[in-house]
Amino acid sequence: MRTRLLGSLALLAGLAAMTQATLVYAIDHRNGIRFVTFDTLAPGAQTVLGTGITAGYFGLDFDAAASNLYAARLTSGVAFVDRLSLANGSTLASTPIIGTGTESITGLTIDAANNAYLSTVGATSNLWTINVATGATTLIGSMGTNLVIDISIDSAGRMVAHDISTDSFHFVNTSTGALTLIGPHGLAANFAQGMDFDWSNNVLYAAVYTGGGTLTYGSVSLANGAVTPIPGILSGEYEMAVQSAVPEPATLTALSLGALALLRRRKR
Repeated sequence: MRTRLLGSLALLAGLAAMTQATLVYAIDHRNGIRFVTFDTLAPGAQTVLGTGITAGYFGLDFDAAASNLYAARLTSGVAFVDRLSLANGSTLASTPIIGTGTESITGLTIDAANNAYLSTVGATSNLWTINVATGATTLIGSMGTNLVIDISIDSAGRMVAHDISTDSFHFVNTSTGALTLIGPHGLAANFAQGMDFDWSNNVLYAAVYTGGGTLTYGSVSLANGAVTPIPGILSGEYEMAVQSAVPEPATLTALSLGALALLRRRKR
C-alpha cells in the first residue's frame, strides 16, 4: 500500500509539473510595441506592463536563475545587449555587442550554466557565444543559408532553432552551429518570431507569426516540429521569454519517479 501511495504521489507530482503554467514576459512588436506578461497555458489573459518601447528587440531570455531578463537589438547599425526591468520593460543597463558587425540579431538564449548564445543573419545564419556583461562575442559557426529567426535552449542543453525559410524547427549543435531537422510546423511564418523553453518541464512554447497581425501560439513537438495551438492570443508579433529557473533536484526526482510510475501502470 505504501509503495502504491508513493508511486501515486510521484505520478501526481510529475503530471503537475508537466501541466503547470509558467509566467512569460514578451515584447509585442505589432501592437504599439508593448511589454506584456501572461501564463504559458493562458496567453489571452495578458497584463500590459509597458508601452511605447522604441528599441527593436529580437532576442530575449532570462538568465539561469530567472531573475535577470536580457534583450538583444540592432539600433542604427550598432548591436546592444540590454537588461530590462520586469516592472515595465525599461532598460536598466545597456552594453554594446562586439564582433557581430551589422548582422541582424534574430535570437538570444542562455543555458543552465549561464552561457549565452546569439543568432544573427548576414550572408548566412550564424551562431555565437556572447558575454552579456561585456558584449564580447565568439563565432561558433554558420547555421547555413537557412533563415534562423530564433533560438532557445532547454535545461539539459538542447538548442532548437526556428527556420522561416523552410518553416521548420531544427536541433542545433552548440559546438559547430550545424542544424538537424526536427520537422516542419506547417505554418507560413514571416517576420520576427518568438519561442522559449519552460525549464520546469522542458516544453518549448512558440508564438509563430504569420503576417497581417495573425499568429499561432502553442507548444512545439520535438519529435516532428508540429505546433499544438493554445488559444487566447488574438493578434501580435511576440518576442518571448519564459521565466523558469533550473529545476531543483527534488523536482527532477519527482518528475522521474512520476514518469516511472506511469510506465509501470501502463505495463500492468
